Amino acid sequence: MKKQKDKTVNFSIKISILALCFIVIFFYCFKSCNSEKFKSTSDTVIDNGSLFDIKRNKISVKVNPLTDFNYKSKSEIYSIREKFVQQSIFKNKNYKPNEEVFGEIATGMPWLSIVYQNFETDRKYPHFGLSEESRFINNPSALVMLNMEADLLVKDKIVSVTSDFAKNMKDVKKSMMLLPASITYIKNTNTVKIKYSVNTFFQSLKEIVKNNREYYKIFCLDCLNARDFGYDWIFVNDCKNISFYEDSVRNKVVELKNRITLVKYENEENGVNNSIKNQQELFFAVVGLPASINIKLWKNKPKDQYLDKSSINVELLLLD
Repeated sequence: MKKQKDKTVNFSIKISILALCFIVIFFYCFKSCNSEKFKSTSDTVIDNGSLFDIKRNKISVKVNPLTDFNYKSKSEIYSIREKFVQQSIFKNKNYKPNEEVFGEIATGMPWLSIVYQNFETDRKYPHFGLSEESRFINNPSALVMLNMEADLLVKDKIVSVTSDFAKNMKDVKKSMMLLPASITYIKNTNTVKIKYSVNTFFQSLKEIVKNNREYYKIFCLDCLNARDFGYDWIFVNDCKNISFYEDSVRNKVVELKNRITLVKYENEENGVNNSIKNQQELFFAVVGLPASINIKLWKNKPKDQYLDKSSINVELLLLD
């Protein structure tokens, strides 16, 4: 009788173990299937201007290099933009380039080059080389980016930056492209964090201004991508080691006006495609490193830039 009872107990234990194994296997398969399901969908979708991350709080985005847009048709440029948007945190199958931003692109025309923009020695033909605007068009996740301005103010005197500036640069082409080192979206703060490494640039800049900190118009905030996605209003909520104009985006909400159109340059009488972005409210100088700019963006003009919740945030970090 005891042996029979022992057999019954052992059998029950075996059944329990098998049942437990079955449950574990079933749970693992279910989890794997769902994981594969999520992998086949977009990690990020956009809905009414808000970003939602399905799996994780942080998403790192590849920084794409500059490309040559010269003589491409407008439809080709649109296709390039659409391709990069589908690889960005703003992936959206219904995306179309904003006509207010890109609608004036002249088809089949040259584009201003990064070589011309950033003061290389040969400035004879403004379109030779990689296209300056491609750094923005190819990186849509970076809603606000750095752009360099052409003038310095040293001891109240305007000094034009010429090719001598480039001659003093180490690795001028790489350092002067001003591409981000990294782009990351952080869900819980709804922030796009964009890091730049600017040490090489500033070493050369230091030689030009000879440690004099009374200069401005070094950089401007380039908001082409922000405006394309409908973020038309900007305010700098906080900054460190940054000097803006008194009447600037640091003190008031500014409406963005970035757009690409045909601009005339010397030796290019028919013009080249380039962005119109000459808003002095967005100009600033960097007075030390590391530096940072915390930005609030809205789709509709806020009533109070301090109290109104932003549609999305951008944090620019300028590091050694």
